[in-house]
Amino acid sequence: MATDGQLVREFKSIGKDDLGYQGQQLAEFIECSLIEHKQQVAAEQEKAKEKELELARIQAEEKAIEKELELT
Repeated sequence: MATDGQLVREFKSIGKDDLGYQGQQLAEFIECSLIEHKQQVAAEQEKAKEKELELARIQAEEKAIEKELELT
């Protein structure tokens, strides 16, 4: 299966004359949509990493509290 970039390059390689104005506009729209989607995915992955770090911090605090309770 072709990657997003390969599809865009293939679309663009057809040539402006073959695609016509609407086809060229469609190719540009697809490329922009793919870029936007990749940016959204990257932002969501960054948020997920932040949540994982927060969870790890909370779990570490929880373990520290449990150990403290065991000592008393």
